[in-house]
Formats: sequence, structure tokens, C-alpha cells
Amino acid sequence: MAVKKDVFSKLFSNNKFVFVFSLVAAFVLWMTITLVENPVRDTTFSDITISVVTDGTAAGELGLDLISITSPTATVRVSGPSYVLASLEATDISVTLPLSDVTEAGKYDINLSAASTKVGGVNIVGITPSKVTAVFDYTDTKQFNVEVEAIGAVAVSGLVADTPTVSNSADATIAITGPRSELSKISRVVAVAEVNEKLSATESFSAKLHLYDEAGNELAADAYSLPVTDLKITVPILKQKVVPLKVAFSNKPDFYAKNDISYNVSATRVSVLGPATTIDDLDSISLAPIDFDSITPNNNKFDVAPMLPNGVKLAENLEVVTVNVNIDGFAENTFTVNNFEFKNITNGLTCTATAIKNVKICGPRATVRNLKATDLYAVADLQGKTAGEYTVAVRVYSKSHDNIWQIGTYNVVVTIK
Repeated sequence: MAVKKDVFSKLFSNNKFVFVFSLVAAFVLWMTITLVENPVRDTTFSDITISVVTDGTAAGELGLDLISITSPTATVRVSGPSYVLASLEATDISVTLPLSDVTEAGKYDINLSAASTKVGGVNIVGITPSKVTAVFDYTDTKQFNVEVEAIGAVAVSGLVADTPTVSNSADATIAITGPRSELSKISRVVAVAEVNEKLSATESFSAKLHLYDEAGNELAADAYSLPVTDLKITVPILKQKVVPLKVAFSNKPDFYAKNDISYNVSATRVSVLGPATTIDDLDSISLAPIDFDSITPNNNKFDVAPMLPNGVKLAENLEVVTVNVNIDGFAENTFTVNNFEFKNITNGLTCTATAIKNVKICGPRATVRNLKATDLYAVADLQGKTAGEYTVAVRVYSKSHDNIWQIGTYNVVVTIK
């Protein structure tokens, strides 16, 4: 017994042992007091973001996205030993939205689930809210043409305020992304500018985008993702003028260049709109040329469009004008052409060509009746051609009659040596 007493005496006379023993004793005492006096307590963590993970779920495989949730965060109350809770932080708590019941687009009431990442000792006592309403849908993108409205935009006297347009053509079509069910509601996208001015020249204004359904009700833009919500629109201020229409022809024989063939037109004048500087200098509008080679006794009615200068447009709905070429007393006949004239032949080379059969010629009936094949010749342009065989286009003329023309187009095989 004295031996044991001596051993303890020696140990407690050692300062290092006494220090270690004191630490251990203090810890045991603290643990005992903690477990006895306050073995379990509660604490609350707020504003914990609700985690929504679609990977590996039916919703994810279907391509569904979370569109909205009644509360993006939750408050979690936990319980556990004081020594565990003392080191517990909000980041150690996770709140998830279970998606096992989400199998199609729609609205779901879902009970939240919470857990602690701390190993052991922590119990989830409650979650607030315990249940949330979540909407799942497919996310689509759709293109819309942007309409323009310039409220109160009028022109000063003598000018015309034309239809406003989007200033930047790249903004004239807009891609809107959103839930499929919401995206289907959009019928019109309109850029609206409050102008309320009298304008004497073309001007641009800031406009805001508005979305409307088929019934004309405005839709809340925050339900969608828009690349822009503001853009520029332009209100063109134009001048209006009435000018005569001119009939034009291509491949016109010399005779009809000096003695115009007669015709009737469905409209002789047209009202145009354009910048004042352009309109002031505009005396007439030409129609698209009528190819003389297409005029025959059986084909003398042509629908042709006005050819408008840049920046000029029609003030009326007139897409085409009908021209009736008067060829009463004209006739057509078919010939074989054996005579040729070769232009732009390289020096030292000679040319031969095969006869062109079934060449149709049109002109005054008396002229065509007396016309012979020997009166006709075909002109071939051989510019840039070297020795060889070529198929080239030709035009048919008569040295004795300048009031006839070929009907259609013709080619000839030319051999150059």
C-alpha cells in the first residue's frame, strides 16, 4: 500500500503529468456537466436555399425545367447535443425538393426534405414551409416579328408620316424564351414609343417592348426571357407625289425605237412616297421592260411591275400594271436562217456555222408575207473565243426590213479555225 502511495506521489510531483491530468479532468468535467445539465437543445437556421436537382429523375429525362416555386428558401429547426450544435452552421443543412412525383409538365404540391451533413447527433425537427407549390414545364424559344407603334406621331402639313419601323433591322425579329405554356400565349410583340409630336423630318425614338395575347391583353414580360426590352424605332417622314408611268421595252428593233409600237395600259399615273429630295427630282416611274422577243399575235398582254428608285415606294396598292401591246395587222412566220455575221473574230481565224431552223419572225402582216429566208441573217458575237467549236447565242435581223423581230431565243454551233 505504501508502494502505491509512493507511485502516486511521484506522478503528482511531475509538473507535466499534472498539466495533462488537469486538461483531461477539465474536459471530463465539462462533458459531464454538459450532458447532465443540457443534454439536447434546439436551434434554427433561416434562408436556406431549396435545392432542385433534375438529373437522374423522370423530370430531367423528359427535359422539364422548374419554372416557379412559391418559396425559394426555407427555415429549418434542428435539435442535438449542445457541443454538436455549437459547431453547426447553415451550410451544414440542406433542403431539397423531391421530384419523384414529377412525371409531366404541371403544378405540384411537394413536401420538402431536409438533412444535415454533420455525422450523427443532429435531428431535423421541422421545416418552414413544409410544403411548396412548384411548376414544371418545357422551356422553349420562339421567334416573333416586332410590330411598331409610334403614338401621336404626325407629319407637318405637306408631308406624310409613314409606317414606323424598327431602326436596327437585327431587332426586327426577336427570340423570346419561356415556359411552353406561357410562350403559346404570345400573339404579338409590339415596340411602343410615346412620340406625340409633329414631325418635319424622319426621326428615331426609344420604344419599349410589349407582349399581347390573341385577345389584345398585355402579358407580363417577367414570365419570359427577352434579349432586349428597349429598342429604337424610326418614323419616316415622306413626301407624296403623283407621276406618270412609262412603258419600257428590251430588244427593241430600230424601227420601233423611232416609231413606238402602240399599247394600252391599265394605269397611266401612280402615287409615290419617298424622301422629299428624291421625290422633288422624280418626273416619272418606268415599268419593268417588256421583251420584244416575247411579243406575238397570240401573246400581247403583259403584267409588269413599276421600277421604283431606292427609298421610294407606292402610296397605293399597285403591284403590277397590265400592258396590252397593239399588234393588230401583225403576223408571224417560220424560217431557216443560213446567213451569218460574226463579230469580234480574232485576227487570222475563220468561222462557219450550221443553219438555224424554225426561227420565228414577227412583224407587219404585209412585210412578213413577202419576207424570204435570204432576207434574214444571224449575228454571233465571238468576243474572246479562240479556235474550237462553241454554242453561242445569236440575234436575227433583216437588212431590208427593220420593222420585224425574232420570237424567242436562238443558239448556233460555230466552228472557229
